[in-house]
Amino acid sequence: MFKLMYTFSAMKKASLLFILFGLFAVNSSAQKLDIDKKSITTQMIDLPTKTVDTTWHNFAYTFKGAEYLSAWGIDESQVRDQYFKLFGYNSVGSSGDLNLEATLYPVRIKDFNVQNRTETSKDKSGRTTSTTYYKYVLTYESGFNWKMKDKNGKEVSDKLQGLITTGLKKKEGAESTTYKTAYEEYNNNRAQINRDIATAEITGYFRGMYAEMNNQFGYAPYTERFSIWVVDSKSHPEMEKSKEMMETVKAAFANIQTSGVSSSDMEALQPAIDYYKSWAEKYKSAEKADAKMRYAAFYNLANIYLHLDELDTALEYANLIITNEHEKGDGKDFIKEIEKLRELFNRKRVPARRFPR
Repeated sequence: MFKLMYTFSAMKKASLLFILFGLFAVNSSAQKLDIDKKSITTQMIDLPTKTVDTTWHNFAYTFKGAEYLSAWGIDESQVRDQYFKLFGYNSVGSSGDLNLEATLYPVRIKDFNVQNRTETSKDKSGRTTSTTYYKYVLTYESGFNWKMKDKNGKEVSDKLQGLITTGLKKKEGAESTTYKTAYEEYNNNRAQINRDIATAEITGYFRGMYAEMNNQFGYAPYTERFSIWVVDSKSHPEMEKSKEMMETVKAAFANIQTSGVSSSDMEALQPAIDYYKSWAEKYKSAEKADAKMRYAAFYNLANIYLHLDELDTALEYANLIITNEHEKGDGKDFIKEIEKLRELFNRKRVPARRFPR
């Protein structure tokens, strides 16, 4: 009888342990949650570094020294089409709101000579050996400058960036062990070497001007990247849906134009926005996994509204990240970014990073 009772008791304990272990396993599984960041891209306007009157829309230019292009086989029309344009402005023949003045100076070959140097060495026996090396040295001059003026004739560009004075420069050939080889390296290829020098100098000037004037005054489109969290745990019920909604966000932002966010853009985003909002209601326990889901929802919503430039709404979700107590540093980072954008929009007198130009 005692043996039977003992066996029955042991079985109850074993069953209880099995049930408890099962509950622990289920709970542990529920606590495990993996999330993964996915990249979203969208087009925005890179604002000029200069504070420009936003009512200015016309750009004109004058170009002195164009005759020096054909001398080196450079297509003048291609240069004008490629480098004399300002993003976000209409090109007009004259009297623009912004007016570029560019001057190209001729590339002139000033001097050609062969220089040498002698290198001395000793072998193991102490015998001295001398080797003389020769190379051609070409001296030339070139120059270019540009400046931007407003419609009243006031210079508004950064002078240190625009001014490039003429000056002497050098090109050296490869070293050889005979004077004749060094001399003929240039003399036999004189026309091509001179053309290559002139093309490199002139193209470099125009590229620098184009980049810097658009940096100072242009409204160039650029690709902005940000992240959205998706659930990456196979057993989690939101995994597939979260990936589907991430694709919705990706497609919607890819279609947004730099001229502004349209009502159809917002309609395309709304299912994802509603979905992320539902996480906060569905996963509201104090469990770590639920807190992580809420964090992912608030993060996604903050990033979506940040990249719509709806800064007040983005701030709401940034603060929710902080109060949620999971990765609250991300909420603080969002707030810093929001403050930077507000200051930028106020300083540049623009409403957002997308607007008609």
